[in-house]
Amino acid sequence: MGLFDGRGMLYCRLAASSNSDAVVLTLQEQLHEKELRLTDVQLEALSSAHQLQQMQDTINRMKVGIMLLHPHARTDKCNYLKTTPLTPYTGLAQA
Repeated sequence: MGLFDGRGMLYCRLAASSNSDAVVLTLQEQLHEKELRLTDVQLEALSSAHQLQQMQDTINRMKVGIMLLHPHARTDKCNYLKTTPLTPYTGLAQA
């Protein structure tokens, strides 16, 4: 029997097939792990977006509350800014 008999070629194909199967399984496991990590990141992003929206809603409610409690707050603030001289911020404490 020669090197390329029917059984030898069959064994080569089976070995290549089992190597391919192992590679496919490894790649599937890696893909699954990456999908899990991606899902975790997406859930964190959704949670952060929800928290941000809640904070923005709270800020808006507080602004409305301030305007209702102090109807002249906006006018007073504008007058204060018009009459107060601007001083540059140097970041250094004045002695």
